[in-house]
Amino acid sequence: MSDSDSFAFDGLRLGPHPQTVVALWLGLLLAGQVGLLLLLLTIIFSTTLPPRLPVLLNFILISFLGTPVQLILFYTGQILNPVVPYEICLTQTVLKHAVDAAFFPALLLFTIECYRSAAHGPKPYQISTMRNSVLLSLPYLHAIPWGLAVLIVGVRYPNKVSRELHGHFCSLADNSMGLASTIETAIFVFLMIVWQGRLWMLWWRRRKAAKTFGFVHQLNLALILRIAMFTTWELISLLYSSRSATGNTPIASSFLATLPLTIFLIFATQRNILRLWFRCIMGRPTEVPTMPPASQHSQIREISIQPLEPVEFMESRRHVNGMTGSMKAESA
Repeated sequence: MSDSDSFAFDGLRLGPHPQTVVALWLGLLLAGQVGLLLLLLTIIFSTTLPPRLPVLLNFILISFLGTPVQLILFYTGQILNPVVPYEICLTQTVLKHAVDAAFFPALLLFTIECYRSAAHGPKPYQISTMRNSVLLSLPYLHAIPWGLAVLIVGVRYPNKVSRELHGHFCSLADNSMGLASTIETAIFVFLMIVWQGRLWMLWWRRRKAAKTFGFVHQLNLALILRIAMFTTWELISLLYSSRSATGNTPIASSFLATLPLTIFLIFATQRNILRLWFRCIMGRPTEVPTMPPASQHSQIREISIQPLEPVEFMESRRHVNGMTGSMKAESA
């Protein structure tokens, strides 16, 4: 038996241990699904957590909706079958391309709103109902044409819809649509890097101003880590969108299976969420935090992305004003 044949299992190419690979994919996807659902319910129904940006909730929701789509072959018992029934395969293909088309716009809008909220400073960041509705609907409006296009091509050319022999999902083998998807993904990734760069520059200017004027400022390591993880993940996603980077191996599918759990870990490791879960597990009463006045309140602080806390900014400003008044009094 040749080396290439040793990596085949009933027509699939999942490596020398296909059952282990499949079990790993299933565990990662289920963990991500449960984690994202728990995070969504916590943010929505908690009365103690400060409200998050709506685009963040939309991004987490789209990420959660993508998990049952990736699990369709597991739910239908077709995960170890190289030839999946056409109806099941077409359904997963359409839904997967639609969710992918909604994911990147949602992430880009979240990045833009993070910057706008941070640039707003300590003043409350208000979003009109019309603007909020547009921001929340754009990812889904972008997903619908992609889903319909995949459906039309899949119905017209059933032979293009097939199971990925090195993955846990079905896909559409169409060069034109694949190229269009890759180009569009590259554009979204580029725009996200640009806006993340602007957020980095804003953070650096705030940090420099804090040192110059003696503001009470804490280095927000969570901001750095999240931006770095987002950027790295976007670049890897773009790389894995090209089969030339991985070939017929389960590497790309394994990476995709980790994404829901990774997103959960990124957004669920904030201190106020972890503190809330710890109190619920330990059975301790949850205290309602004292919120700052409306004039000092900013939503970007609530998602742990604002580098300079509004309360600290106001206190430092009063400190500098007091020093300036004392100097004027002494000179007089």
